[in-house]
Amino acid sequence: MEWLRIRDVTEETGLSDATVRRYLRAHGRFIKSQREGSVLVIAEESISVLYKIRHYYEQGWSRERVERVLESTEPMELVVHDDVTGVDSTLGEQLGDLRKLLRAMVERQQALENEVLRLRQEIRERDQHLVQGVQEANQSLSRVEKRQQERQKGVLSRFFKRQ
Repeated sequence: MEWLRIRDVTEETGLSDATVRRYLRAHGRFIKSQREGSVLVIAEESISVLYKIRHYYEQGWSRERVERVLESTEPMELVVHDDVTGVDSTLGEQLGDLRKLLRAMVERQQALENEVLRLRQEIRERDQHLVQGVQEANQSLSRVEKRQQERQKGVLSRFFKRQ
């Protein structure tokens, strides 16, 4: 996309600087423009829109009527400049990129949620094994304590019986 300074647009179209700026204020959503630093530039492809606007005004049309016709015949293009990459793109392209990014994020979130569910199940199973192991250890300890008590009784009863 080639960008022209206002001065270049006025030379190409024969419109005055003030007229081009007035068209931008009144119908800017149909004219691709942006600022490059402090310089206002217009996309070369928007020159045809400027010619149409001039033609409509020469026919004596009102601003509102020109807007209605432009709304029905011209796409509303907003150009977005990415300062990081230095690339210009339309708002539609930016929205498409955002949709792709959002889909990827949703897929990633679903994968993470599935991983969390898997880990929870794994932890539940591990905890069940641990609880079972602790219960078995407690039962073994109880048996050992019971045997020790029986042995102590046996030793004491033998000791007291002999005397």
